[in-house]
Amino acid sequence: MAMHDLPPRIHLLLRLAERTDLAWSEEQRVFLARFDRYQIEGRYPSLLPPAPDIETARQELEQAKEVFEWLSHQLQR
Repeated sequence: MAMHDLPPRIHLLLRLAERTDLAWSEEQRVFLARFDRYQIEGRYPSLLPPAPDIETARQELEQAKEVFEWLSHQLQR
């Protein structure tokens, strides 16, 4: 694999989404930007935000599932 074939080292979900040709809804874009905060522990453990309450966690996971299913459908086209 040549150096120019490597994907960019971007971990922000919204920036990754913007690099695609997919028609992301505004709701999905807002969710991706918000959902990034839950991945911060793996990248920057010293900046760990407070954990969400159980209901917020359930809602976020449900929305993540919806985005994943939408994205899977887009990729199957």
